[in-house]
Amino acid sequence: MGVIPPAVDQVLIGAVDRSRNPDLKLALVLGLNEGVFPRPVDDVSLFTEGERTTLEATPLRLPGDRRLRLGHERYLGYIACTRARERLVLTWSENDAGGNPLNPSAFVDQVRRMFPFLTGTRMEPAIGLSECVHPVEVLTPLLRADLRTRTEIHRLRGELLEVDDWLRRFDGYRGMLRQERLGADAILKLFGTRLRTSASRLEEYAACPFKFFVTAGLRARERGRFEVDARKTGTFMHEVLRQFHVELARERKLWRSLALDEARERIARIAGEQQGLVAGGVLAAHPRSRFAAAAQTRLLQDFVVATIEWMTAYRFDPIAVELSLGGEDADLPWWEIDLGDDRKLAFRGSVDRVDAAPVPGREGEVCLNVLDYKSGQKKFDELKMQAGLQLQLPAYLAALCAVADRSDLLGGRRAVPTGMFYVRLKGPSSGAQERDEPDSEVRGFEHTGRFSFEFLPLFDARAGEGGSGQFNYRLKKDGQPHGNSRELVPQTRVERMIEEAGVMLRHMGREILGGRIAVDPYRKGSELPCTWCSYGSICRIDRWTHAYRPLRPLLTEADAG
Repeated sequence: MGVIPPAVDQVLIGAVDRSRNPDLKLALVLGLNEGVFPRPVDDVSLFTEGERTTLEATPLRLPGDRRLRLGHERYLGYIACTRARERLVLTWSENDAGGNPLNPSAFVDQVRRMFPFLTGTRMEPAIGLSECVHPVEVLTPLLRADLRTRTEIHRLRGELLEVDDWLRRFDGYRGMLRQERLGADAILKLFGTRLRTSASRLEEYAACPFKFFVTAGLRARERGRFEVDARKTGTFMHEVLRQFHVELARERKLWRSLALDEARERIARIAGEQQGLVAGGVLAAHPRSRFAAAAQTRLLQDFVVATIEWMTAYRFDPIAVELSLGGEDADLPWWEIDLGDDRKLAFRGSVDRVDAAPVPGREGEVCLNVLDYKSGQKKFDELKMQAGLQLQLPAYLAALCAVADRSDLLGGRRAVPTGMFYVRLKGPSSGAQERDEPDSEVRGFEHTGRFSFEFLPLFDARAGEGGSGQFNYRLKKDGQPHGNSRELVPQTRVERMIEEAGVMLRHMGREILGGRIAVDPYRKGSELPCTWCSYGSICRIDRWTHAYRPLRPLLTEADAG
């Protein structure tokens, strides 16, 4: 509740449920629009209204009844309209901020039925030229100006002088945003001569240098909330899989050695332990959160079981989960890349899973795959990889090949990069649209990425029998990859991608320490990074007039060579 000012005549500003002062002379009720007040009832129940009606005939009582919540909204409307002793003003909008039409609230219709003699007053915005906050807002006052009298002409001339001063200041602000590079002193204070960064941060730079500057340079952050979101759910799932692997490593067991029932039991136990620990215990704080955690637990059980079943044809074994690279107490040291002029890029990260298998017939060498878990449908896009937007997998694999020999991870063996995959943590589901339709199973836990044709027998021992279904590829009758099997590539291509990742990191590191902070988002078809960027209020980009950067590879052939 706000009180302005604390005197005999006061203005009280507050929510309806906290505004029960009976001595108000005037009450202004704002936002009486459909979908705003009354607020729509969120349907978060697992039961339909019909199922709830059936359950009401039993002694069982369910919280959060829809009709009770609707009744509560009507009660709030009653409070709002009965506080004033002398005058009540109800307001609603005809359009939203985007110009889309809005309907009045049901409360407005009810008041009109009760008092049919009342008429509404349409309020015209009286924004003066000097009150505009964007150049396009200047047009409306100019078009509406009445210049029939000398007084109005003089008044408009004075306001235009104020607008001219405002536009100069606005142009100065826009000029600051058009600045494409910071000075060397500013960059030195922000990053020093050793740029510590990660794949996700560099992908932000590839999407828009200004976003990298705001997040990694200015370190702008949104305030965290104690609620379940995709990030906290992902943290929970990653931590359960990490503890699962740690337990097996401590017992000197491999994933493939577990019986399927034992694997399910382990995941269930570990998930129960982690539910109250991850993200401050938010997953255990509410019945709805606990239900979500239980669903994620079943998903992890299915994923581990599917992985173990695939291992009858998959010759790799997980050797690390949530492998940390760079920083204090990390599993592996920083991967440092020389940028010249006594500057370095120090690369850090966390690899969701690393799988390894001995190279057949070559002592002292081990094939390495990196896997990154995703909750959504993320496909490996080679153009995005070459543009730095999907740098994570090749950069992790390059980092492991560069620094793994300095640890006990590979036991002194040399790393041979052979595969990189996004793994979708979403199990098989029904493709039916209605409950009574027959199920058409949608495959889950898809692996998408790039892997070596030379080492195909290690990935899929049943390749000649049609494959195990773990990877997306096809072979022709002569045993060669089918033309549309883009994910199965020559070993030289895998190694080339690793080399290109190192060159891209060096290129972006030099650009960042060179001060580039341009507002320069990419465009790929209709895809724009601005769509999901949280910093539009800072860069003030105008999507109608901005010339977006076409997506293209970061490196030329000369750079890659």
